Amino acid sequence: MRVVPTTKSAQLVINLPTKSACTPLRAQRQPAERMAEGVALSSKSSISATAPITKAVTAATTLVTLTSGLSFNTSVSYAGILQIEVRNTPGTLGSNVTSYILHITKQYGGAGLVSVISQQGLVAGAAAKHPSFTFTVVDDQLTVTPIGLTSGTFLFWITAMGGIGVYA
Repeated sequence: MRVVPTTKSAQLVINLPTKSACTPLRAQRQPAERMAEGVALSSKSSISATAPITKAVTAATTLVTLTSGLSFNTSVSYAGILQIEVRNTPGTLGSNVTSYILHITKQYGGAGLVSVISQQGLVAGAAAKHPSFTFTVVDDQLTVTPIGLTSGTFLFWITAMGGIGVYA
């Protein structure tokens, strides 16, 4: 970016790089190759997303395995943000949706911690097809537990940010 002053002091012209000079995030991350290696998500302080993960959930169920997304970190400690969109399998009238934003950390030799930053949608578990869950980390496994009447098959899309890797 180059800033060019003009003759009028109140105006400023900013020349931004051309579109061809910018490499899109998807091209840098090569997600298709990462998924082919069995990695649903990986991170190096970037953002990555999974294809939908289909799970039958009637009780506490392992959703994904968590690990460090940083190449220099060989120990099992990680921290990051996960945005999870959950839908029940679509019926003739569509599907129900809930979105969760989770902050997850784990220290080497410690327990995984999950804080819900935000949750929107059908979160009370008032019906079986409502995608209402709590989240825990046990032995590097992100586990979902249904709330209330929630039960059935659900689709999970996970987007990760920070030093956290997610394996389906």
